[in-house]
Amino acid sequence: MIQAPNIHSKKNSIQVYNVFPFHIIPKTEGELFDTIQSDIFNYGIKESILEIRQILKKLNFLGREKVSIGDFSKYYDFISSHFGQDNDSANFEIFSIDPNRLIPYSSDLGLKNLQLQLSEKDYYLGPSNVKLAKSDNGIIKIDTFILINSIAQLGYIVIGLELESTEQASILEGLSRIEFFRNIGWRKGQKPPKKGTNQYLKHAFSVKGVEENKYIPELSFFEIFTSYFSQLKDFIRFYHNRVITLYIADNILYESKEEKELQNLFFDVIRVPDINVQKFNHLSSEPAIIKIGRNIICAALNEGAIAVETINEGHDNKSLVKKYIPAFLLAINQRELLLKTMQQVSTLNPEKLLSLENGQLEKVEFLKTSLLVLQLKQIFYSVSNTHEVEGFFTQLQRVFNIEIMLKENEQSINEIYKLLELKKSFEDKKISDARDILEKEKIEKEEMSAKIVNTILGVIACLGLFSFLKDLLPFLFDSQYFLIYKWFSIFLPFGAGVWLVWYMFGRKNN
Repeated sequence: MIQAPNIHSKKNSIQVYNVFPFHIIPKTEGELFDTIQSDIFNYGIKESILEIRQILKKLNFLGREKVSIGDFSKYYDFISSHFGQDNDSANFEIFSIDPNRLIPYSSDLGLKNLQLQLSEKDYYLGPSNVKLAKSDNGIIKIDTFILINSIAQLGYIVIGLELESTEQASILEGLSRIEFFRNIGWRKGQKPPKKGTNQYLKHAFSVKGVEENKYIPELSFFEIFTSYFSQLKDFIRFYHNRVITLYIADNILYESKEEKELQNLFFDVIRVPDINVQKFNHLSSEPAIIKIGRNIICAALNEGAIAVETINEGHDNKSLVKKYIPAFLLAINQRELLLKTMQQVSTLNPEKLLSLENGQLEKVEFLKTSLLVLQLKQIFYSVSNTHEVEGFFTQLQRVFNIEIMLKENEQSINEIYKLLELKKSFEDKKISDARDILEKEKIEKEEMSAKIVNTILGVIACLGLFSFLKDLLPFLFDSQYFLIYKWFSIFLPFGAGVWLVWYMFGRKNN
């Protein structure tokens, strides 16, 4: 049995950080939730990143050049250097967004800036008793920032909210019964549900009407993105229909529970299954409950994680957020870049690969090099000098299948690359053999030509010799020439020929 902390804070609240991964794409017209057709080389990405930076700088908090999202005293220095701004060694550029400066794309929507819009009313998560918490001055507690990972050409919009429950039961019990975080976007060809429908109500911020337990849905995450982040729609594409969520609490308002009950509760909070479906009676195996020390409990699934830690009075949940959020973002980033690599591999055309068309070998070589660089720069297995953070991060990597996906990517890319290299080597050998055959045929033709020329020259030589011999006897018996002149004239051509042969062959041997 796990003895869950039964410490009652002033509010039955929890910090919830919602992470929305997106691809950075070459500038193009389209909608935020369209499917993407990405080219491996992604021409135009650099220009898109520059324009995204300019947009985000306009939305930054005034007077804040650098933003820290975590307590990096809990992390190794080489990890903390990955989170920064205007720093060549940083993998993530962090832009903290002022919700007062997030203005709706169209005034026809009847929306105000995001901070004011969410502060004017008490907004509930769908038809539930869980609502957005406000500060003492009635302002909504919202923390919004965007991470740009230009190396992996990925980005993350992070929206942090504080939630509180109007029930006496633990807020986790309330979160386990709502489907608010299940769907946040609809793909091309699919229409988002209309306002007023039950489907829309499940995924929208709602207000309580005059009638008891009557909820009126007003604003969904889908509308927040399409209205408040529309300036980015030409440069980014979301590719998940569901948010990845981190729940952080400093206590849980429930009595001691058996571990299996706790597993069921955490599963229902993170996974948010359909509450109307009949469930089996067998015991759960996931999420695994990680008990770190005597005051920390962690659990994780593919959809998100929960971290619960009791803290001293006088501290707030924000200290826990700064402790756990960097590890959560690092683990998500590892998963998303490996998924993106898989997607790029899947876009390779088998026919073009086999025919080595359009630089297919270069594309696979680019993938291989990119994965190696990303692996060395962004796949970590030891991030923290604090045991509970390290344990939390290790659990995230396990449920996100980081090591498995990394091996699958490496094996598939390496195998494709080896096959293409073998194919190219075979093609090169065929070309080389063809060249050898052409060269041999050329030599044979040259030899044949030389034989013909030599034969012709031989015939000419024979005719010349015949003519010489025919004229030799009349020349010898001609009395008008001296004898010495006759012999000199006869032996001079023979001597010159012998000397010429000796000179040519002797020089060649030397």
